[in-house]
Amino acid sequence: MSTLSAHASRHGRRRLLLVGVAPLIGWLLATAAEAAPGAPAPKGAPSTSTSASASASAKPVSASVAPASSAAPAPASGSSGTSPIEVDASPAAEGPSSEMLLRAEAGGLTADAAAKRSAATSRSARVDEAKLDAAAAQVDAAWDQYLPRLSFTARYTRMSTFTPPPLGTLTFIAPADPGKPANPSTQYPANTQFSATTWAAISYPLAFPVFPNQYTLQASLLIPLSDYVFRIYDQNRAAAAIVDAVKASTEVDRQQVSADARVGFYNWLRARGSVVVAKAAVKQAELHLRDLNEQFKVNAVTKADVGRIEASLAAARLAQTRTENLVIITETNLRTLMHASDDEGFTIGEDLTAEVAPLTDDLRALKAQAFGKRPELRALEAQIDALQAQSNIVAATMYPRLDAMGNMYYQRPNQRTSFVDTWLYTWDASLQLSWSPNDYLLGKSQKRESDANIATLKATRAQIEDALSMDVVSNYTRVKEAEAAVVSSAAERRAAEEEYRVRLEQWKLAATTSSLLYDAEADLTRARLNELTARADLRIARVGLKKAIGAL
Repeated sequence: MSTLSAHASRHGRRRLLLVGVAPLIGWLLATAAEAAPGAPAPKGAPSTSTSASASASAKPVSASVAPASSAAPAPASGSSGTSPIEVDASPAAEGPSSEMLLRAEAGGLTADAAAKRSAATSRSARVDEAKLDAAAAQVDAAWDQYLPRLSFTARYTRMSTFTPPPLGTLTFIAPADPGKPANPSTQYPANTQFSATTWAAISYPLAFPVFPNQYTLQASLLIPLSDYVFRIYDQNRAAAAIVDAVKASTEVDRQQVSADARVGFYNWLRARGSVVVAKAAVKQAELHLRDLNEQFKVNAVTKADVGRIEASLAAARLAQTRTENLVIITETNLRTLMHASDDEGFTIGEDLTAEVAPLTDDLRALKAQAFGKRPELRALEAQIDALQAQSNIVAATMYPRLDAMGNMYYQRPNQRTSFVDTWLYTWDASLQLSWSPNDYLLGKSQKRESDANIATLKATRAQIEDALSMDVVSNYTRVKEAEAAVVSSAAERRAAEEEYRVRLEQWKLAATTSSLLYDAEADLTRARLNELTARADLRIARVGLKKAIGAL
């Protein structure tokens, strides 16, 4: 899943999921007001080059919109052909109020629902689950180290035959029958009387027997006594710390996905509201042009006045087309974050015009909450704990180790009785103390490296704490500024609505000029857009603050 992010500037840097969304909307809707000569430029609206630059800076997806014809494109997938926002079309209409810009429906999509679904279907969540399984397997392996090592061996060996060297000659005296060779295996009846002629000297060469076929069945038990004290506990501690680090990293990814989904939702909501404002601007220009044509028929206005409004209407229709295209872009981005199909319909379930409770939390308390709840810090702490445990394991290799060992043998021939070719059971038990100077030198170097890695992580933690502190302050001030912008833009919109109402009445009574009415229309369009942007920015700023304090 690719995440689109950038920073747009109005009174500060705002992190948006789509690069340049707010300035682009402002420029699109301001086009109608800038089309005619002498029209006042809307406040805060970036120039065309600024919008193009912002669009060009986007790496994942370009947010620039090419000029389109006045014909409106097909509505975005999942939305109806008409906007859910109703606009008063009566000739005397003053345009929709801020309360009518976006109408929420029961069961519609909300920022929380978008965030929950994005987190549940996130591709990174599957990666995190696999990492967590791997870390859990390391914990199980560490616990298995507590068990003595039991092994079984079955072995057959075929040895070459050879004539063993003699060990000497064995000579003894044995009775023999007269005229026959002496035979030691001859059995004589009891009480047999032998004469001197029945005894003879017999000699035998001595040598070990050779058994070319050897069979062994062996069971061995190894108990690492020193590891129980110096290694196995730290191995289990390191594995458990790695699991905690992976869990914290998973929470970091979840919060990022959740924040991106919420920002994407509000950008989509803002784009839909911008379409409503653009349609209202088109309708205002159409009504103005109709009245101006009637006056032109009686020579009350000049052809230049009519041409100016015609150009304004064409620019307003172009801005409407571009904002409708922007809805397609933001909705596609939201569908990508939520992994929703194109056939799934989206309806608005959150009222963008609803008032948001002002921020009353103390900045110091927010910082303290961030230091206690941010998963990035928890992940670092767990990594430091794991490295410290691994450093203890490395230090243990520098010292002698003690092992208890036992073996059981069932062999033919048995090594302890090599003279008989038969199966025989034997066993042995031993204690072994071992140490190598090479292990000491290697362990010393590895211990120094491990301590350096721990120091690096601790320094990194201090850097992240400084960055988190600035992140909290930055998002806190953005929320405060956005709250003030909502109040200011609402007052600006009310004043613009009243000015337009007065200018429209004066126009009907021929008490004002077309230029002044046109200026009032442009001011009203700008004020509505400013309020819409301010309300969306406030919610996006609150998302950023919640993420900054780890409460998302």
